[in-house]
Amino acid sequence: MPKVFNPADGKRVGNTILQDVA
Repeated sequence: MPKVFNPADGKRVGNTILQDVA
């Protein structure tokens, strides 16, 4: 999956939530 705004499954990086799922 591409890095998208996903507060449920993502990781918080500054003001951006990047999804870290392979």
